[in-house]
Amino acid sequence: MFCGKAFGCGDGRDPLPSALHPKCTRNFSTVPSRTLMTEALGIAFTYDRAVYDCLYVALAVRSKSQMITADERLANALAAYLPVKWLGAL
Repeated sequence: MFCGKAFGCGDGRDPLPSALHPKCTRNFSTVPSRTLMTEALGIAFTYDRAVYDCLYVALAVRSKSQMITADERLANALAAYLPVKWLGAL
């Protein structure tokens, strides 16, 4: 649990709900990872990458957007084939 004075709950309460409240009240769209799994697995097996990383790539492909990553090796492996760009190249 995150607790203590650094997190604003010296009395032992869990600060997470209050810390996230401003962000949770915004209308961020979400996509369940299971809906991306088929595409992510295909990308992972094709390019020998982790499925976890490929979930983000699959989301970029599906949403017709560019994925920006700080993972230079991931970007180098996929940028020629998929909408992935390394942050350091911007």
